[in-house]
Amino acid sequence: MARRGERAQATVELALVLPVLLLLVLGIVEFGRLYSDQLILQNAAREGVRVAAVGGSDSQVRDRVLASAPGLDPNALAVTVTRDTASKLVTVSLQYPVTWLSGFMAGLAGGGTITLRASAAMSYAFGP
Repeated sequence: MARRGERAQATVELALVLPVLLLLVLGIVEFGRLYSDQLILQNAAREGVRVAAVGGSDSQVRDRVLASAPGLDPNALAVTVTRDTASKLVTVSLQYPVTWLSGFMAGLAGGGTITLRASAAMSYAFGP
């Protein structure tokens, strides 16, 4: 059976370790969410450039990108389609602002919003 002093020591140790442990868990959750959003963006850019490379219009590219990124806010997602006729290269670039879940992590990162970016390029063999 633990004596009273040993129980108090365990409480003090818990009080010292718990904030660090919670910060670590919160950081893992935030990083996982940001990484997931980045993967969604990259895949959506690939899907969009495929549509653009076969002659799709900018609105068709945007529709395909939005369909490929169901977890992201469509109003916040910026889609840019660039066609270079000289090199026959089409590029789809995406930008998406992400806010931190916790104010504490936003303070550590120096702001409340991070802009994630993704792009994909593909050559095409149609048109001018």
